[in-house]
Amino acid sequence: MASNVRTESARYHVSRALAGDAESFAELVRRYQGGVHGLAYHLTGNFTDAQDIVQEVFATAYTRLDQLRRPERFGSWLRTIT
Repeated sequence: MASNVRTESARYHVSRALAGDAESFAELVRRYQGGVHGLAYHLTGNFTDAQDIVQEVFATAYTRLDQLRRPERFGSWLRTIT
């Protein structure tokens, strides 16, 4: 059930972000930045480099959000970008 709520929430916030709602994109960042940072740190072994990667990942996600075909898969898409 929790994953369904998260899926619907991701779908909602992606939809709102695509409509220009900056706060919805900020909410996606808040929800997913820890996971992205963890993966980036795992890949680099460097905390500072991982922080830089997180910024790049979310900048890329923001500019390519219209390319996301399945908004409910936002988290998986971010891992791919990372």
